[in-house]
Amino acid sequence: MKEKRLKKGQISCHGTPDTQQSSWFEPIPSYVTARGPRAIAAYKRAKATGKTFDRRVKVLLIGQDRVGKTSVGRSLKGEPFRANETSTDGVKMHVPLKNPGVRPWKFCTMQGETTAYHHKCAEYIGRELLAEAKAEETRAYEEFVNTFPRPTKRPRSTDRLSLDSLELIVDLTEVPDIFGSPQNKSRMNEEWLSGTEQAGNSIPNEIVRLLDGKRKEEFAEIPNGIWPVIWDLAGQAVYRAIHPIFMSPQAVYVLVFDLTKNLCATAQCKVKCEGQEELEIPAPDSGDTNLDHIMRWLDLVHSLRNSECSEKLPPVLIVGSHSDCADSKRMDILKQFLSRNARVFSEHIVQTLTIDNTRAGQLSSEEDPQILKLREEILSVADTLPHTKIEVPLKWLEVENKVDEEDDFEHLLHFLHDRGTIVYHNRVYNPDGLVVLDPQWLIDVLCKIITAKQQEKESLHILSLRQDLQEKGILHSQLLDHACKNLELCDIKDSLLFIMKRFNLLCECKDERNNPIYLVPCMLTTKPVEDLMGPILEGHAPVYITFNTNYVPAGLFSRLLVLFGEWAASKTSCEQQQLFANGARFFVGNVTCLGFASSKSVIKVHIWTLDNSNPIESEPVVSSEVSRVLKKSLLILKEKCHWLRAVSWEICGQCKLCPGKIDRETGKCFRHQEQGCRHDDCAHYVPVNCSPFCCKDARGPDLRIGRTWIQAVCEYTSSQRRKDAPQMQLPPINGSPSEEVLEDLSHDIGEFWKSLGRKLKVPNSNIEAIQADNVQYPGVKEKSFQMLMDWLDRGESATFDKLSKALKALGKARLLEKYCSGL
Repeated sequence: MKEKRLKKGQISCHGTPDTQQSSWFEPIPSYVTARGPRAIAAYKRAKATGKTFDRRVKVLLIGQDRVGKTSVGRSLKGEPFRANETSTDGVKMHVPLKNPGVRPWKFCTMQGETTAYHHKCAEYIGRELLAEAKAEETRAYEEFVNTFPRPTKRPRSTDRLSLDSLELIVDLTEVPDIFGSPQNKSRMNEEWLSGTEQAGNSIPNEIVRLLDGKRKEEFAEIPNGIWPVIWDLAGQAVYRAIHPIFMSPQAVYVLVFDLTKNLCATAQCKVKCEGQEELEIPAPDSGDTNLDHIMRWLDLVHSLRNSECSEKLPPVLIVGSHSDCADSKRMDILKQFLSRNARVFSEHIVQTLTIDNTRAGQLSSEEDPQILKLREEILSVADTLPHTKIEVPLKWLEVENKVDEEDDFEHLLHFLHDRGTIVYHNRVYNPDGLVVLDPQWLIDVLCKIITAKQQEKESLHILSLRQDLQEKGILHSQLLDHACKNLELCDIKDSLLFIMKRFNLLCECKDERNNPIYLVPCMLTTKPVEDLMGPILEGHAPVYITFNTNYVPAGLFSRLLVLFGEWAASKTSCEQQQLFANGARFFVGNVTCLGFASSKSVIKVHIWTLDNSNPIESEPVVSSEVSRVLKKSLLILKEKCHWLRAVSWEICGQCKLCPGKIDRETGKCFRHQEQGCRHDDCAHYVPVNCSPFCCKDARGPDLRIGRTWIQAVCEYTSSQRRKDAPQMQLPPINGSPSEEVLEDLSHDIGEFWKSLGRKLKVPNSNIEAIQADNVQYPGVKEKSFQMLMDWLDRGESATFDKLSKALKALGKARLLEKYCSGL
């Protein structure tokens, strides 16, 4: 008999040719693995208690229209370049790509109609069967070894045995067949198949196909890589309005811009349809530069930040396309601008690259090396996202599976929304909120509602309403009802309105007859600012709202106009709807006017009179109320608009003593590359509460900045109080303060809000909860206002008398006089 010497951990089996070919180490037949009772049992466990890491990550291609976003997506997948690529409509969603690397991603597309659920479930079943097979091998090995007689001689305690030196020589012809003959194995397989027939087709065919033909050992080496899901977002203005609905902080953003375009040049909005030439189309932001478009996208991404501790989420990779036609100089200019003028945005930027899309679809050796680097960077950044490290139930990946617990259901909906499978935004006061199972359907519906495209066989009345939408940006409720009826959406109109208002597609307001109408910001037209603003008197300069992002947040300006429009309508009887994309004008008194103008980085607010008199002396109450409503409106917007919680702002005066925001080397402004630029976006601003109100960079002996109208209002009010106040101290006001008074107070109390809360006997647990919640109350003003609201909820015990005593105890005499003196 021929003997075989074995290595460590090996067993040699000798016998007949049949037994040599059919050992218990052979893989489980695929038809048994995929349909056997053990697989079915593993599948049931997967559905019941199985968990997995969902490594799908949305990769959103964003940027101006016609800059090459779709071509970047094709380059990532390794598809050939198309010179005449058509424009994307709305959003194009690609299928998930399984465990790709730096090679073209097209080789990682999931087979057939399989989903992440099918793949993750197949992996779970495979690992379960592998673990069972290993356990059986161990048991069989132990039984096999136990068939040999034990040695009669016991080793001495001083003897040392090494398993590495042992050699086992076995002749299976002399050993009982514990594994069974080939006939027995065949009978065993038949029994497994019989069990399968009894169980029926319990495992979905998609999972069976993924298991079919695989050796069980393959499941021990399953990669746990990122599954990128490419979303290609259209760049036209009307489509940009709907994009926030589908955006999430748990995603990677690839911001694309064209290296061949001058950053300071006016942007052109273009569209390319199938079989047609590229056309230029009008856009509400027609005055924007190419740099403005980049900043607009960065602002939108920054607005997704949901807490102070996640300032670096979402991550952004900036990609300059057309590197075959231009050098990287414009990328350097952009990086320099962002580092100096948009530091808040720059926190999101993790990498910048320039690529050549024309080399896509070629052999790996001929691809642009920067494309390989882009793939690598996307996967590396995606791997840092928090959701890729959290285990989720496998049943969450199967939407059709019933979820029993209400809490699970809510979490499941948010999970699926973040993955892009559905669209869901919870409505706290409506348990029957809308869940959209087909995001592409929602995109199409919203585009049809908010665009002014004329339909066939419409009445003259409907055509006139469409004209208002196109020319004034006003969507009448009748036109909305007409659109919902044609689209058969009447049953879900309220839910659609909720989504559109939440994401600034619509702003609800009233017309002159107090009927509801909807302002559509993306359809508003522009008007020259000089046509909206009145004269500037000495000592009554406009104020400017500045932002920590150095950019006016998306949606803020139009909503601010709506709030002021409602207030102005209550002050006068004339029509107030003079709203434009870049400004507005309101009549707020007998002779007083209020004007707004929005540039890219600041909002200008000014008051004047029709007779050129001093507005503060002519109608001091109106001027003071404008100041109060402005501050109150900003607080309301920050509380109601979730995308504004990551933004802070200040009310400032404009400095005309220094050059402003310029490149120190060239002396030119960053935005327009002009010397001595006096544009509002390039000026220097100083907060109105600074004392002294001056410019530290100005030259000459007098560094004082011109007084603003808000400062003039404060000085006039203080002087009138001193003039009219009697010598004796007036008693505090009776009763409880209003919410408006407390809102103003929350603006003034600053960092000592917690001390005031304790003096007012607000429970310390409430104060600490407000302090810890940076999502609902991201800033000091929001925290202080919420504390005061908690105090006000105590009812009759929340009085001016209690408030005055608390302010007096803290030594806040100025605030005591301002809010509790009765003047």
